[in-house]
Order: sequence, then structure tokens, then C-alpha cells
Amino acid sequence: MMRVFKVKAKVSQEVHESGEGIGYVSLLVLASDERDVKALAEKYFQEEGLKKENFEILSIEEIKSKKGKVLGIIVG
Repeated sequence: MMRVFKVKAKVSQEVHESGEGIGYVSLLVLASDERDVKALAEKYFQEEGLKKENFEILSIEEIKSKKGKVLGIIVG
């Protein structure tokens, strides 16, 4: 059964002429097991062009849904 996990991460990138920029992002990840979540999040960031040293997974938590409630909104 697929479960929903919220991944919080710290992302750093070099910003032209002004040094390094740091941002904090949250991802919703669908996975059957919590062990797969970190690998999926890392793969996502790498496919977006970030090097492994430019992001850090801060936390992973499972989102427990309640029947009839909105779980989240995907923007993309």
C-alpha cells in the first residue's frame, strides 16, 4: 500500500555574484516503505541538477490522512 510522506530538506546553491543561497523545501513523496523515501527524495534533487553536497534531508514524516480531508495540493 502506498503511503504519503513529507520530506523537509535544506537546499543550497551558488547565486551569481552574491555567494550561496539557502532554501528550505518540503516534498510529498508516495512510497510503500519509509526506507525508500530518502532515496526517492535524493534522486529527485539529483535529477533537478543538484549535487549531493548541495542538499540535506532534514526530516521525514508520514502523513496520516483522515477520510474526506484534503491531503495536499500539487503545483507544477
